[in-house]
Amino acid sequence: GLPVQGAKSALCIFVLALAIEVLYMVPYGLTSSFRPLLIETWGLNNHEIGKLSSVYGIVSMCFYLPGGYVADYFRPKLLIVSALLTTAACCCYLITGPSFTELVLIWALLAAVGTLLFWSAFVSVIRQIGGKEHSGKAFGFEQASRGAVSALMTLALA
Repeated sequence: GLPVQGAKSALCIFVLALAIEVLYMVPYGLTSSFRPLLIETWGLNNHEIGKLSSVYGIVSMCFYLPGGYVADYFRPKLLIVSALLTTAACCCYLITGPSFTELVLIWALLAAVGTLLFWSAFVSVIRQIGGKEHSGKAFGFEQASRGAVSALMTLALA
């Protein structure tokens, strides 16, 4: 099993898997699975949705390297909670019916917090849970948990 109290470790990994699925549902799920809803609700076209995805990808790419440094200097818990709260705030703002320019800024912010704050802290916590001897099991369980959470979310939203 995993070194840090099996059931507690598994629960922690499962909660992190839930967090990462929620965090990435907005930029990825909305632009792919809910594309018709975006077009209808915000009056976007496919080109604009593609621009949102491009902004997300470019901003994410810019923050991967600094994200590693940030994760080394701040507690992972603080980074993960900050990323989730910022994502929640962005989601609340989406309800207001933002303009396309505002959507671009939201997608850029989601990319920045998802990559700079969340991703490296997430990997760090999974690695810590698994320790040197069981990190492969921890990452394997994390991937399985993400798959299960994604399937459950898909069923719940269908």
